[in-house]
Order: sequence, then structure tokens, then C-alpha cells
Amino acid sequence: MIQGMIPMPKDLPDDPSLLKQLLEQMLFERETTKGRIVHLEEENALLRQRLFGRKSEQTADPATPQLALFNEAESIVEAIDENAEEEVVAPAKRRGKRKPLPADLPR
Repeated sequence: MIQGMIPMPKDLPDDPSLLKQLLEQMLFERETTKGRIVHLEEENALLRQRLFGRKSEQTADPATPQLALFNEAESIVEAIDENAEEEVVAPAKRRGKRKPLPADLPR
């Protein structure tokens, strides 16, 4: 027997329609299992990336609840800024003057 092959069961039905039905059922189970394996491999790769990949303060997923944990102060400031529409006037810059030379210096 070749390695990786499943041995033939001895209690297979002789009816071709039952054999076809059994084959269809096995193929369906195989495709379902393949889909689940692909899904789990993708999930595993994502979790490995999050665990061992590059670290950053922000993740790509904004729905992560940890991102909003320390954002309370900024959200309060933003709410205050929206309500207060005062015009802020920048102070005028003073132009530096040069002090006059002392009178005792010769010119």
C-alpha cells in the first residue's frame, strides 16, 4: 500500500447509486474541511502577525476596543472645541530695537 492512502473498507455496498451517494458525501466533507483549514490557516497567520510581527501604537483595525481606551481626554477636548467658536488673536510680535550707542564713544 502507498503511504498516505486510506485502506479500502470491506463493508462497501454493491449498489452503484449508494456508492455515488457515499462518494458525494465524502467529497462534500472534504471540501468543507478544506475551507475550514484555509480559514484556520488565515486566522493563525493573522494572530502570529499580531503576536510576533512589527509593533505599532496603532493597529490596522479601528474597531479594536483597546485603541479607544486612552482616547477619553482627546474626545472631551474635541467636544469642547466644537462648542467654543471663539476667535483667538495671536499676540503681535515685538520688533527688536537696537539700543543707541553711548555718547562717550567717538564717532
